[in-house]
Amino acid sequence: GKLIETAEDAEALRVPEVGEGRTGTCIEGVVKALRLINDRPVFANCIGPYSLAGRLINVNDVMLMCYEEPDVVHTVLRKATDFIKEYILAYKKVGANGVILAEPLAGILSPDLMQEFSTDYVREIVDELQEPNFLIVYHNCGNAVERLLPQILNTGCHIFHFGDHANIKNILDNFPNAILQAMHSKT
Repeated sequence: GKLIETAEDAEALRVPEVGEGRTGTCIEGVVKALRLINDRPVFANCIGPYSLAGRLINVNDVMLMCYEEPDVVHTVLRKATDFIKEYILAYKKVGANGVILAEPLAGILSPDLMQEFSTDYVREIVDELQEPNFLIVYHNCGNAVERLLPQILNTGCHIFHFGDHANIKNILDNFPNAILQAMHSKT
């Protein structure tokens, strides 16, 4: 459903504490997985800021609001990003090796809108929380990955996961060599 329709709704949006609702169950799931899995990294999963904003505003309305009421979208994104950072930090504190940050809704945006309403917020999360022993994997399963590659690469992530709509050969052919070399040297 739609939780946010107006600037007042966005301002009044209560940001839950990490551990409330399903977030507590997910963190506990990672704790249990870490007790059982010790021969490979354990990654958690987390929704990205624009995808979360789309859930709160309504997937069908959020892109239109980027044009008509961008301040409302930015207010929701600020709260979503702050929550996501705390949520990822909780995963980090319990010992996860990283998170897969799912940001598929950003794939419906133009490159400029993606930079403003997704990439800049994802970059903030990555800059604050990613470390050599805690990686943030960027996931986008949309069919526009190839045309949005500059914005995706600008997230600061070192690992990317794309859906079956993506032509991986075209994507790799357009990856900057420095990123491919950095990714190769970390393996």
